[in-house]
Amino acid sequence: SGSMAEPVYRRFPYQFEGRCFSVSKGWLALFEQVCQDVDQALGEDKRNFRWSDIKHKYGGLTMYFDMEARGQDDPVVRAVQKIIFDASELSETICEVCGEPGTVEVQGFWLDCLCPKHRADRAALSTGEWRSIMKYERLYE
Repeated sequence: SGSMAEPVYRRFPYQFEGRCFSVSKGWLALFEQVCQDVDQALGEDKRNFRWSDIKHKYGGLTMYFDMEARGQDDPVVRAVQKIIFDASELSETICEVCGEPGTVEVQGFWLDCLCPKHRADRAALSTGEWRSIMKYERLYE
């Protein structure tokens, strides 16, 4: 199996299929764990699983997926939904910049999950300035 140093889109290429997503650096380890847990939940049958969207929403990491061949009541679909739901909740306690413990707070019209240090950095900047210095990890080549 691949080492954690190998990008997640190379370890589980079927989950990405050439789509271009990015994730905040502080949430990368959490997302890598999600990809690994999903891979295990799927077992031998990886058919049709892929990420359809991965984004920052309401201060957390929101992940959407397609599994076209299966219905909502499929136990594997249920297991994948739980992995993603739990990780989304967890993301709301992790600083999206550095991965340290954080809290979700409103800044202007934007919800961010940040540790005290990055909360102070964020407060000193406009949303535009903040967005321009935020670090994202590309989930594609």
